[in-house]
Amino acid sequence: MPRVGVLTPEASAYPHLVREAGGEPVPLGLPVIRPTGVALRREWVADWTQISCSGEDLDALLISATDPAELAGALVAALRLDLPATVAAPLANPFIIALAALGFAPFTGDPIRAAVWLAGTGSPGSRELVESFSLANALRVGFSVGAEPELLVHLGALAREAGTVGFSQMIRVLAPESPQIVDLGSAWFETYGTVGL
Repeated sequence: MPRVGVLTPEASAYPHLVREAGGEPVPLGLPVIRPTGVALRREWVADWTQISCSGEDLDALLISATDPAELAGALVAALRLDLPATVAAPLANPFIIALAALGFAPFTGDPIRAAVWLAGTGSPGSRELVESFSLANALRVGFSVGAEPELLVHLGALAREAGTVGFSQMIRVLAPESPQIVDLGSAWFETYGTVGL
């Protein structure tokens, strides 16, 4: 029975659903208190997830979170461990949609069954999904649905962790196609300001 790490910010029904889908769930809850700041939170979640997974002999990771920094952090950990990973979250914000374009979340179908299937086959590993073409695809999709600069920050971290070269050049080519990314009146800019940009 494939072992699936289930990373959720709070108690959920996912472990039960993983068991029903034929996997052995390994709950990996995130602590309630987490640091603030986009990059700091991402790296903290990455370290926490990597440490939590390291002794569990996992075959895949199922990630349930809505905060982009937490999702990115869990995926950074999946890249470090080269575990197949699936995001189980509604395609409700541009970052999650970009992750679906990158191959980490199904556009249709059951993410729990996808995670158990990946755990059973072991392929594709997370590192196989993060390459130049898929990153360009994720950027274009994220921009088209109104992503803000946070998309660049987190996809950049995923590209760096996967060892993909040329991401900064890709941003220079693709970001001008979406001027709303630097719109000074955006909600993102109101929250993070010029320092965030």
